[in-house]
Amino acid sequence: MKNVKETLCRICCRTGMLQRRYGMLLVLVAAAASLPVGAAYEDYVKMLTSDNLGTTFSFNTLGKWDDTEGPTAGKKYYVGPSIIISTPNNNDGTVTFAGDELCLAGTLWHLTVQHGVSEVTNLVMLGGSKFHVSAHKSPILGTAYIREAATKPVNMDSSLGILEGVWVTEVGFNFIGDSDQKIALVNASDKVEKPSSVAEFAFTGDMSRYFGTVDIPERTSLAMVGTLNGTVRVAFGGKYRTWFKHGSAESAYYYECFNVYSNAAISRLEVDTGGKIEVSTSNTLTVGTLDLADGVTITAFTNAQVHVTNSISISGVVTLHCPAMKLKESAENVLDNSEIGPPPRYDVFVIASNATGTVTKEMFRPVYALTETDSVFGNLPHLIVEVETKADGTRIVYVTRREIVKLLRTEDAGDKTHSQLNCASNAAGQAYWSDGAAPTPGKDYYVDISSTINIPVTNSPLVFAGSSLTLRSSTGISTGNKANLPKLSFEELYTVGGQTLVYGGTTYPDTYGLISQPIIGGTFWLSSIVSHTLCSYGGKLLRVSSEVRGKGDLYAKTMAASKTGAYGSIELTAINTNWTGSLIVSVNNHSNADRTVPSEKYFTTFIATDGRSLGGPLTKFKPGALTVQQMCQLRVKEDMTLDQTNRGVMAKGMARFAIEQGKTLSIMNPLTMSGLLRKEDAGTLALGGQMLFIDGDAATAPVEGTNTILLANGYLKPLSTNAFDGAAIVVTNGDAGIVFDVEPADEGVKDFGLYDVKWNAPVTLSGQATKLNVSFDKSASPSAPPQERWTLGLFTVATESLADGIMDAIKVTSPYQGYRVVRKKSQNECGSWTISATFARVGTSVILR
Repeated sequence: MKNVKETLCRICCRTGMLQRRYGMLLVLVAAAASLPVGAAYEDYVKMLTSDNLGTTFSFNTLGKWDDTEGPTAGKKYYVGPSIIISTPNNNDGTVTFAGDELCLAGTLWHLTVQHGVSEVTNLVMLGGSKFHVSAHKSPILGTAYIREAATKPVNMDSSLGILEGVWVTEVGFNFIGDSDQKIALVNASDKVEKPSSVAEFAFTGDMSRYFGTVDIPERTSLAMVGTLNGTVRVAFGGKYRTWFKHGSAESAYYYECFNVYSNAAISRLEVDTGGKIEVSTSNTLTVGTLDLADGVTITAFTNAQVHVTNSISISGVVTLHCPAMKLKESAENVLDNSEIGPPPRYDVFVIASNATGTVTKEMFRPVYALTETDSVFGNLPHLIVEVETKADGTRIVYVTRREIVKLLRTEDAGDKTHSQLNCASNAAGQAYWSDGAAPTPGKDYYVDISSTINIPVTNSPLVFAGSSLTLRSSTGISTGNKANLPKLSFEELYTVGGQTLVYGGTTYPDTYGLISQPIIGGTFWLSSIVSHTLCSYGGKLLRVSSEVRGKGDLYAKTMAASKTGAYGSIELTAINTNWTGSLIVSVNNHSNADRTVPSEKYFTTFIATDGRSLGGPLTKFKPGALTVQQMCQLRVKEDMTLDQTNRGVMAKGMARFAIEQGKTLSIMNPLTMSGLLRKEDAGTLALGGQMLFIDGDAATAPVEGTNTILLANGYLKPLSTNAFDGAAIVVTNGDAGIVFDVEPADEGVKDFGLYDVKWNAPVTLSGQATKLNVSFDKSASPSAPPQERWTLGLFTVATESLADGIMDAIKVTSPYQGYRVVRKKSQNECGSWTISATFARVGTSVILR
């Protein structure tokens, strides 16, 4: 019986394999393989000690085998537990194991593959043995028999996974194994804490005689050529694909790069939540039994298909990632005319007539881009899933996109009594939209660079009927300077080419405004390619209450009807934490060169009530993520905190921060001074982040004119020692001042103290301000005086002359009735000077200076 089995294996083994490696043709012939059973290997030559990598190798040399010879034909070789055998470094060609068979039976890195191509004609891997690759693009070829792995899988790992990035480990074995065998892929990066690395494996040999299981864990992927009659299991974060990229142009080892694409067939494919499948362009993945958990992602490139022949099971919702559905984009990111009109459809799934299992369109979430960064169109186009049953019982899952309709012409001046936004034509019957019909749900609408949508005068809200509107025109939506304009609502509004949305506003700012109170929900998408503009016209309020998404920068601007006319204001009211662009508050027209006195009549006001409305977290620091410039005003109506470290705030030219009475704007982000910051209104501006200058680089020093905080009204409050470091403070109002928190020290200590605030720039008093008022936040003060006398450090300055200037300029108030305050100046060991305030009860006290 044993002889019959060996004879059958000889017949089944591969008789020829042709591959090109390093300019050499390799013809690899598989010889007969004897298959040991049980634990007796008396007739095998045993390896005595492990290879020392980089020096002597037992693969084809003597010295470490118990017969004192090197591997030769006619003998079988056995590598036991805890012993490692390595292939030699052989960059110039191929090395073939000389013995008839090599059996691995251990639990460590049993077979380590170095640089070059290696061949083991017959390799037997027992349960627990490990195949390890430590070099790029160094395949090992031959026939591998997987045995005794029911409870101990054969492990395959790659040290390529310890590198940053992605490399492919090619395994060219013809695998043979029964249904109870298992191959487990391993990401070696787990040993060296490289969580961003990916270990990719490519099985390029014949898998048709392997009936066991292949496990694909997290951060590991498998690409396979041909047929696997066993089971592939994909865990969370793992990936099965029908293609792989081999080599790297930048690699020091290799000069050859190529992609391998292949149809593939698997008897059973099981994918856990968070697992992925990728089917390359024009390839077909044929699966007998397909078992998909909730949250699986399947990427099907152009003309890619998944065929299910036996059964399908989907327990939840599967994401269909369809790059083939991506809109064509020219260099200017304009929709190609060929994309206008009826959409194409792709048959992603084909389920055989005899295959069991339920499939409905609700089981799929179609997207063409997993992230907004994949395209300037955000998540456009919206995709639709259709499930169709053919006459022969075959079920096909189609993915299509909604039809895209183009605006053909801008409404004529005499036709503006019509709502072009929802009309098919004017009175003369000329079509506005390319389909000749009025906008309807289920279609996406596009306005190119030559067109503008004009909004009529009406007191009724206007709801755009289409599923989305995408704007590329320089003025996408315009109203002119009209009163009582409608509230506009969109399901989704996209801007992709530097649009200005001009809105005339209304005399009822609490009721009306662009996209105000969207009826259908509403999302405002900003492309990452260029900046975009919201523009309020004629002194009115433009309020956007839809969520803003995307990566594009947004300019908030206003225009006046004339040079002497009033400018308007803009407000974002949604929580916009999915928006990663910058917000720039600026003016649009009429030079402000002659506007020497800031006035709400002439410059943009941006209204803020919630810091989250101004954008979401960034992955790296941007100094001007919020920029206020050109005498424009940031008006804060509620207590608000900006505390995202990477979302920097910049005051450029002249920036006006108006905080209403009783309210506090706390800026914990880095604040870049690139001109004058004018503090207006009776509220408090609290600074706790690092103060930067000009370009936001920490190494850039302040220069005169770039570091001024003009305290016109209200209060400044330091929240950290470096909050004012480098700022020159000019006080113009005698009621304005600096307010400190007074916080108790550790429990049991009676003293109350405060960090010293660094200050290396002058204080200037002008107008009616003769003293800089320094007071204390009563809400943070203890309810009763802590002791008879205590001292608070106020300012630390670099020179004595600056200390004298502050001594002369400040007026410190006592937080408690019946106490008096004395200012004190003292020199520190480092040469700086500290100005302190000593508080004591009224009566006799001795103060030493």
